Amino acid sequence: MPASRRSLEPTARGRILLALAGASVLGAWLSGDPNVRLAAALLTAPLVVDLARKPRGLAAVAVHVAPRRTVVGAPFHDEVRLENRGAAMLREVVVAEERTRAAPALVDALRSGATARTVLACTAPHRGHRRERSFELQTEWPLGLFRARAVAVAATDFVTEPRRTPVPVAALRASAASCAAPQTHRQLPGDDFHALREHDLAEDARGVHALRSAALGELVRTVVRGQHPQQIGIVLDLRRPPGRHLHHGRGRFEWGLGACATLLDEFTARAVTAVVVVIGAATVHARVRSPAEHRELLTLLAEAAPGPHRALEPDALGGLVRLEHCIWIAAGGFLQRGEHTALPAGLHVLDGEWP
Repeated sequence: MPASRRSLEPTARGRILLALAGASVLGAWLSGDPNVRLAAALLTAPLVVDLARKPRGLAAVAVHVAPRRTVVGAPFHDEVRLENRGAAMLREVVVAEERTRAAPALVDALRSGATARTVLACTAPHRGHRRERSFELQTEWPLGLFRARAVAVAATDFVTEPRRTPVPVAALRASAASCAAPQTHRQLPGDDFHALREHDLAEDARGVHALRSAALGELVRTVVRGQHPQQIGIVLDLRRPPGRHLHHGRGRFEWGLGACATLLDEFTARAVTAVVVVIGAATVHARVRSPAEHRELLTLLAEAAPGPHRALEPDALGGLVRLEHCIWIAAGGFLQRGEHTALPAGLHVLDGEWP
């Protein structure tokens, strides 16, 4: 959409020249000396010219940028397209974005009805999910004594995932795969070919056997038998302890979200299904079996906020009882041992005290 929130202000050199021009005009009025009047006119003329020629069309500039998914602190480059929907030509337009600490980029000229492209070097310092981005446009053309500003809002999806956090080896050991050997006998009924079976679209595509799929004309995958579990439970507890202020324990909260994201990356890479329970203001159940579900849950982590203290529903952890391994992440700082009794013996608790 076009820019909005316009402003016009003097630059540092403009403020100096304004002070000198104001003093000279006052001196000319008090003294009546023609030489002082001439000096006042010479000092005032550049201000008048710069103010009169300053482009007023920044508000008609629309900014377009593609959707972006990134991680906290990770540098990235975004191509930004400027579209001049106004009637006036714009020169020396500087584009920047404060939220991503983008280094300003210069567009030399932007004719009426034309578009220009530039690249911004960005870094997202904070986790979150936004559906619009705000870019600041400014120009000091022609003389640099006044600066015209406008803020352009681009409708786009911008997801900043949690910073990945190293987790203890004991937690990752639950997903460590031994040397898995393929099945040599028919495991499932139907028309499977020895160690192959039909591929489910919800499963990770990396298990597809390319050659046999091409020969059969349909996707089939290899059936493997190993020692690592096919499903692992993750409980992400966002609840704060009773009486704790919202902003206390913020570092541990971000640590917990980063640990959860690290585990999801690890399990997805190993084609292990993650059964996830997120306990916040409400309880959310999710199952991560594919890259799409992986991205969806990472988006939920980007939007997560600490939840108030509350009792856990009796059936909240019912889907984890039969699993062999489970990991409990106390991101909000609340940890009540009695809630763990129904979970498997292979339970690892991460409470933010790990190095």
